[in-house]
Amino acid sequence: MKKLTAILLLICLTAALPVQADTYNEQVGMNVSGFSSNLITGEAAGGQMFSEYPVSVVMYWATWNTDSVSQLRLLQQITDEHPEYGVFALLKVDATSTVDAALSIAEQNGYSFPIIVCDEVWQTVVEKAPFMPQYFLVNGSGVIVEVWHSAFSGADILLDRLSYWSATSTMPDGDIDYNGTVDMADGLLLLRCALGISSVNETIMLHGDLDGDGVITVNDSLILVRIVLGIIN
Repeated sequence: MKKLTAILLLICLTAALPVQADTYNEQVGMNVSGFSSNLITGEAAGGQMFSEYPVSVVMYWATWNTDSVSQLRLLQQITDEHPEYGVFALLKVDATSTVDAALSIAEQNGYSFPIIVCDEVWQTVVEKAPFMPQYFLVNGSGVIVEVWHSAFSGADILLDRLSYWSATSTMPDGDIDYNGTVDMADGLLLLRCALGISSVNETIMLHGDLDGDGVITVNDSLILVRIVLGIIN
């Protein structure tokens, strides 16, 4: 009976969810682990860079965009004070915003964080929103979990969100599809795993074992439903 109740509740609530199509939600959940490019200093750069950290911040910029150039100092502050986080800048390259121009800015200001040349994988992300700077938080699997289309006056907000995602990466949070949002889609997937319809992998176990008993069961999916509904947190 408990299994049937869970199934009906999840299906009904999932069907009632609104469809969201804003650019933030389009970018959140995108996987950039397959990007392959170079740093402005010439070294190869790829998605494996993110696996070295629980969460990383990536800021999209161009040398001609004064708002984004001013944000580079915040990235350096985080680099200097919080080596536990990955810090990267993502350079838009065009006729004016060149690698040489970016190198000059970095050298003049003593910026030591890696600056990645935007490739096709990242281009598919940034082109979804006509903003600069754009900030992305990327988890250790290379999935974008949070996005801002704005500049910041200080590093406090970034550090707060980096701390949040770093803590989340080490505890079950219900984000079964690992896209940065816990909702009924996660509940439905977790229930399918509990019923043996879908297979349980390491990521699902890490994020879905909400009762901590070492297995994925219907009880975990019921806990997740209560989290989504705000009954528990």
